[in-house]
Order: sequence, then structure tokens, then C-alpha cells
Amino acid sequence: MRHIERENWPIEARLMAYFRRTFVVYNGVEMHKDNPKDIVAAQRVLFFLEGDQKYSRIPYGEEPGWLEYASNFAEIPCHDCGVVKGQYHTYSCDMEECPKCHSQLLSCGCWWA
Repeated sequence: MRHIERENWPIEARLMAYFRRTFVVYNGVEMHKDNPKDIVAAQRVLFFLEGDQKYSRIPYGEEPGWLEYASNFAEIPCHDCGVVKGQYHTYSCDMEECPKCHSQLLSCGCWWA
């Protein structure tokens, strides 16, 4: 089917209005309107602390693990949080690499265990 049935037009109009109110384009990615402020906030967290030891966060596009897999992976924004090359991932992004163990930060346990 290539068109919307006439009886569904009111529902479609409500959905279109909802998406216009709720989503924005930021970094070239369509995302929830709250996500850009999460991206800005993430840029302020430069490292994680463990005692006196600082572990600098790894910006998107510089992750050693991903660079080994595909050197051009950061040519597009992060599929999970929408950051672009050189930015830090947002809190709970499944793509961020742990600066301590180099596993997936979200599940490694280095900082939240």
C-alpha cells in the first residue's frame, strides 16, 4: 500500500504533530528533543576517577577497539547517542569504550560496580 487510507488521516495527523513537537535534528541526526542537552552535558565529563588515578574518557572516533575493527566507523554520528567524531558519548551510550579496561563502558563494571 502506498497511501494512507482516508479513515486513518486524523491518526496520521496526530502522529505527525507529535513527532514535530518531540524530535529535533542535532549533529545531523533526528533524535528526541532532550538528547542535545545530554550531549552538551557529556562534554563536561572529561575523565573518571579511581582514587588518585584519572582515566581520560575516549572521544568518539578515537576508541582503540573500534579503530581496529573499522577505521572509518566515526564518519557518521554514533548510532546510539548521536555524538559526532571528537565528542564524548552520552551517559549510558552502549558504544562508549571504558578508558580503564577498554571493554564496553556500559557493562564493564569498572565504575558502577
